Amino acid sequence: MKRVETVDDARFKEVYSDPRFMKVPQKLKKVKIDDRFKKALKSKEFNLVQKVDKYGNRVDKRDTTMQNFYKL
Repeated sequence: MKRVETVDDARFKEVYSDPRFMKVPQKLKKVKIDDRFKKALKSKEFNLVQKVDKYGNRVDKRDTTMQNFYKL
């Protein structure tokens, strides 16, 4: 792994130790939702995206973008 060079300028020394500028771990990024909203992630009504193929026929496809941000 290549190490990122740090800037030695005194004006920017707080950037490397301030928690506001640190990357958030992936498992902490997702918001945990309770059972009341579980249907929004699992139901076909919420996750269905209507797409049309090159011949004009409808193709049903599930949208999984909400699962990137929320966990049950």
